[in-house]
Amino acid sequence: MGGGTGIGPVKSLIQYYSFYPQEVQKLDLLAGFKTTQDIIFLTELQKWKHLFNVVLSVEHGEDWVVNKGVVTDFIQSLQVEDPVNTEVILVGPSQMMNQTLSQIFRMEIPEENIELSLERRMSCGIGKCGHCRMEDIYVCLDGPVFNYSQIKDSVD
Repeated sequence: MGGGTGIGPVKSLIQYYSFYPQEVQKLDLLAGFKTTQDIIFLTELQKWKHLFNVVLSVEHGEDWVVNKGVVTDFIQSLQVEDPVNTEVILVGPSQMMNQTLSQIFRMEIPEENIELSLERRMSCGIGKCGHCRMEDIYVCLDGPVFNYSQIKDSVD
C-alpha cells in the first residue's frame, strides 16, 4: 500500500514483479491520493492493472477510473487466503499506516510479515539532531524501512 508519494518507494518493486509476475502468487496494490491531480505514475498504474489487482483511490475530486475515498477504505476488499504467507509493505503517512495495521491484524497476517517505511522529519541524516528519533531508534540511521516486529513498541 502506498499513500501519496509513498507509491514512489515501492515503484521499483512493483515494476520488477510486472516483468516477473511468476515470482508472486498474487499481488494487490492499494494506491491512495488526495485528489486526481496528485496521482503519480498514472501510466504505470494503468499498466499494472492488467497484471495485478490495483486499487487506485482518491479522497477528493472526480471519481473517473478511480475509487472515491481514502485508501484504507478498500483494505477489506482484499482477499487474503493464506495470511501466514502474505507479505505487506506500507509506505505513507503515519495515520494511514496506523489505520491499515489495525485492519491487517484482523486478517491474521503475522506482524513479522509487515514492512513499514517510516516518514519522519529528518534534518541531519546522521543521527545527531534527533528529529527522527523514536525512543532508541533513529529513522535516518536505522531505517527508514523497518519490520513491524522491530518497532511495534516505538511507533507513534
